[in-house]
Amino acid sequence: MWSSTATVPSAGSIVKRGAEIRHVYLLLGGSIERSSGSGPVQTLPTGSLIAIGTLFNEVVDATWRATSPVRLLRMSVETF
Repeated sequence: MWSSTATVPSAGSIVKRGAEIRHVYLLLGGSIERSSGSGPVQTLPTGSLIAIGTLFNEVVDATWRATSPVRLLRMSVETF
């Protein structure tokens, strides 16, 4: 399947820095923070794409964490 939806509980990790993944996530609802280890933590709005660097075979350079229950659309890189 090229895409699916998922619900992540509050304080759940979505993608961790350094992970090897082959998916991009679209935030459908809820609140997510992005932390790169340097610089301020960013709060992402609904409609944000998560792990977009995987489209270019880049290593995941940040950790995305749910700060409330979130709904995500998971899309494979091959079909994005």
